[in-house]
Amino acid sequence: MANKFEKLILDAKKSRLKKVFVTAVFVSVLLFFIIVGIFLKLSFKVTVTPLEARPFSIEILEGSALVFSDRIFLTNSYAAFKVSSIGFKDEILSVKSDATARELTVKMAYDEVLLEIKHKVNLTSPRWEIDGILVSEKNNPSLKLLPGNYILSVDSRYHIAISKKIVVLPKFSNTIELEIAPKKINLKVESIPSLADLYVDGRKIGMTPIETEILAGQRKIEIRKNGFQKRSESLELYRVTDEISKTYVLDEQQRTISMKYSPAGGLLYLDGISTAPLNSIKVARTSTPLIRYEVAGYQGKEIQLTQETKNIEFKLEPSYSTIRINSVPKAKVFISKNFMGETPVNLRLLAKSHLIELKAEGYVPYSLRVELNESTSNSYLAELTSIKDHRLSVSQNQIKNSLDIKMKKFSPTKFSIGSPRSQKGQMANEQIRVVDFNRSFYFSEYEITNQQFSAFSGSSRSDDLPVVGISWQQAALFCNWLSDKEGFEPFYRTYKRKVIGFDRKSLGYRLPSESEWEYVARFANKKKPSIFVWGDEYVVPEDAGNLADVAAKELVEVHLGKYNDNYVKEAPVGSFPREISGVYDMTGNVSEWVHDFYSLEPPNIERVFLNYMGPEYGEGHIIKGSNYTSSSWTELRAAFKQSSQEARSEVGFRIARYIN
Repeated sequence: MANKFEKLILDAKKSRLKKVFVTAVFVSVLLFFIIVGIFLKLSFKVTVTPLEARPFSIEILEGSALVFSDRIFLTNSYAAFKVSSIGFKDEILSVKSDATARELTVKMAYDEVLLEIKHKVNLTSPRWEIDGILVSEKNNPSLKLLPGNYILSVDSRYHIAISKKIVVLPKFSNTIELEIAPKKINLKVESIPSLADLYVDGRKIGMTPIETEILAGQRKIEIRKNGFQKRSESLELYRVTDEISKTYVLDEQQRTISMKYSPAGGLLYLDGISTAPLNSIKVARTSTPLIRYEVAGYQGKEIQLTQETKNIEFKLEPSYSTIRINSVPKAKVFISKNFMGETPVNLRLLAKSHLIELKAEGYVPYSLRVELNESTSNSYLAELTSIKDHRLSVSQNQIKNSLDIKMKKFSPTKFSIGSPRSQKGQMANEQIRVVDFNRSFYFSEYEITNQQFSAFSGSSRSDDLPVVGISWQQAALFCNWLSDKEGFEPFYRTYKRKVIGFDRKSLGYRLPSESEWEYVARFANKKKPSIFVWGDEYVVPEDAGNLADVAAKELVEVHLGKYNDNYVKEAPVGSFPREISGVYDMTGNVSEWVHDFYSLEPPNIERVFLNYMGPEYGEGHIIKGSNYTSSSWTELRAAFKQSSQEARSEVGFRIARYIN
């Protein structure tokens, strides 16, 4: 009985335990589904398209979240994440906890796939196109394409173009192998003469005439035939046409003929055609041409070749002519730079063209080309031109030098300088001299300015007023400096920067001589010499020059009545009208140094002084012309002259130089 009771108690305990377990399991399952429900409600589901993008992976980039397969559970308010799938481009998205939509759809884009193109032949200038668009110009190119269907095309210079449909699959690299065939060109070759061997790239193809197919490309064509010279040509064959025709004319093989010529330097003709007179010539193996050799002054010679001729020697006989050469003046005769004697001279020369040169000191070299014929006599008289006359003939009427000094050409004739005792205002130092000229000269149109003189002296003056207050020595040294500057032999000889003499032959710059100055002032462009620069009238014309006028009455003791030039002292050079001679300011402005020494020694009245440049010595140097302080008839006359050994405030200068 007791055992039975115990059994009942034990069964009751087991029943209670069973109920508790069942209840616990039920509660656990219930809690699980509640938690799952909450997770599903609070998480975000990621859906990916297209289907090929599955499976995929999710990676949290920013924020805080948990990832369970295709779901994201935010543990904070925000998260940014990346969706990745093989063969597709990564997509980056973001989500917030307060978003109402709990499902996110991600559309994945295909990534590019590597497409490798293989072919066995080497293409020349290939052009690869995808759907008609050029993508590469390389052999065996590698391309990156999105998955899809395409038309692949290739064109090569020497191969047949092809097009092919291709399919590019996602995720994996693709390889396409192509069979590309070379182009074949139909080539027709003929030769003259025929039955010659045709070689293409060194391989014999057949005998001409021949028609054959050869592969496109750079091909070397050779035509060979015994007894004839080989013909070769490089051809680029690439266009497929019906036919390419070539005809080759073969020249006979040549033989070498050794040549000798006496004298050398002639002309060689082969069957009438000029050819170079080399030490050896080549002719066709079976030809027998007529060869002629000619040298000017010699008798030409012809030789008919035979097939056995190996050597030819030409020895020509000279042909002579005579010529008598005379000249004025006597001159040395040169032919081909060889001295032949002095004129008059009789010469026996080869009958040909000769360049004869005649040379005499002081004269321009004379050249003469003569054509002499065999067995003839010739004569020639040459008149040489002096260097002086030549310089004069080519000289310009006006020049401008490196300092912008304008100079005018004068070619004076015989006249008398000075003035007669009967002339109103005449002074005792104005002795009359008859002067003549055989040399022309340039004479500066304006007085030398401060600006021009400063280039020599280094002065800071840069105006157009005439330079004054300089000595005769300074003026002469300026002339030498300007000669050196322009490449002329200096006119004045110096020692320790002091003039000690001069060189009459020099064409360098110098001061005008007294006779030149008076010629320009009194005679140039006039029918007869005048008393004043403006003429013979003892009335100062309007605008005659810068003189002692009303404006300068405070400066000078005596001035010219009502004459007014508006300048108290120096005026800019060229401020007054050009004078009859064509130069400026020979009347007034400043007086001017001239080349000559001053001397009161009476001249020889029976002598004509040629290119007179004054006495050999004297007291100081002559000053010519009036200035801004001048008012008397004595000073205004062109024959008036003064002298000085020192610089003066109203004295400047102008320059001259010989032309011939």
